[in-house]
Amino acid sequence: WDAWSTWLFKAKRIFVDQSILGFLDNYASFQNNDQPLLPASFASAVGIFLGKWNEIFPKVGFLLITFPPLILSVNIFYKHLNFIFICLTIYLINTFFVNGLLDGLVAIYFVFSAYLFYNIFIENKFSWLKYLILINFLIILSLLKNEGLVIILILFFYILIFDFLDKKSLSKIRLKFLSLFSLLPLIYWKYLVHISEINNYHLSDGALTNLISRVKDISTYQIIFEYLIGSYSLLFAILFFVITYFLVKKKILTLYVSYVGLTYLFSVILVHLLSKMDFEWGIAATLTRVISMPIAYLFTFFALYQYQINKKLINHND
Repeated sequence: WDAWSTWLFKAKRIFVDQSILGFLDNYASFQNNDQPLLPASFASAVGIFLGKWNEIFPKVGFLLITFPPLILSVNIFYKHLNFIFICLTIYLINTFFVNGLLDGLVAIYFVFSAYLFYNIFIENKFSWLKYLILINFLIILSLLKNEGLVIILILFFYILIFDFLDKKSLSKIRLKFLSLFSLLPLIYWKYLVHISEINNYHLSDGALTNLISRVKDISTYQIIFEYLIGSYSLLFAILFFVITYFLVKKKILTLYVSYVGLTYLFSVILVHLLSKMDFEWGIAATLTRVISMPIAYLFTFFALYQYQINKKLINHND
């Protein structure tokens, strides 16, 4: 339902209207009209280019957006390891490549943005090309879904924190803050949404009351625990990451990935605690695609990255 009623419908409306500004009339508000429109715009462009419309074109458009990060993986992992990474990507993202939902896209750009932040600013492997790629990935991530803004702020926060803890006196501080200019397109879109009086579905009146009542309810914690413990792909990814940690024991990398993953988890749960929709229904509906898949993909990526670091150390010692 979310794929058809929200993202595919938006793509078709842009195709028909030949504009993204039509959504500012807040027609069919259940579509979350405050959401960014980059994927829908790109998908409609496929239909415009081909001169007609059907339900396949937007899904092809969404699929094409996944290509830049996955192509970048060729330069991150060794050949055989990259093959394993692509296989695991297909396994974890699964039908989200083609089902019309955007959560697979968010997971991919989340993970590669996290890697580029870490590689450029914590490992100090800066290059202007990588920095430019990072800025472009951040722009795309911010314009996929509302979660993109939260993810970027989480990554930026931990880059500053770990830089400070590593006693680098906040090196390249200007470049870090310049990366926040990637949010300008989103800020402009949110400005248009604001003056059009379009509200966010989850952060509506009564959000604080919902939060307080649910935090006090013990069943809230039972629901979270039961659904998380039932996510086998997430548990496997965390176990995989822990195993590779003991091979390399890169404390900063482990803390970075763990804190980013946990903060994202708490952020999504916080939104559900604030939301006017039923809490258990919301968790059940979004656990796999919004929580488990991105975090599992994050831990899987960096588990392979740690393994590759270990192989480099072994080869160097040999």
